Amino acid sequence: MFAIDTRLFDDPTVCSVNGAATVKINNYMVDQTEGDVNDLADLVEVTKKSRASIRRRSGNNGECR
Repeated sequence: MFAIDTRLFDDPTVCSVNGAATVKINNYMVDQTEGDVNDLADLVEVTKKSRASIRRRSGNNGECR
């Protein structure tokens, strides 16, 4: 639904792909357990999205820029 070209992640110089979106969800469920947890929801629709911004690794050290 976000229409991100997943072939980007085949490129080892790509660190991340970022953007913003407005979405509609259903079945939002808060996980209240202690620890490293995530809330859950079902993605219904992407109503608005920005253009993707790609971060690439720099130089020989491979740091994200």
